[in-house]
Amino acid sequence: MSKDEIINKFGSSDGERTIAGATVEKHGNIAVHYDNGVVDRYFVVPSNDISIQQYVIMVRKL
Repeated sequence: MSKDEIINKFGSSDGERTIAGATVEKHGNIAVHYDNGVVDRYFVVPSNDISIQQYVIMVRKL
């Protein structure tokens, strides 16, 4: 998936953070690392105000 596809699906980045030594862009409850504009790795980074059930429902919609 390309960076443009991520932005179209999840909106603009909420900012950058470092996870597992990689600089990633946070989009809500996921963080994405790109290699040449293509998704290389992704991480689940749920906020503290979401329940497990809410997160599972959201992920199933993807």
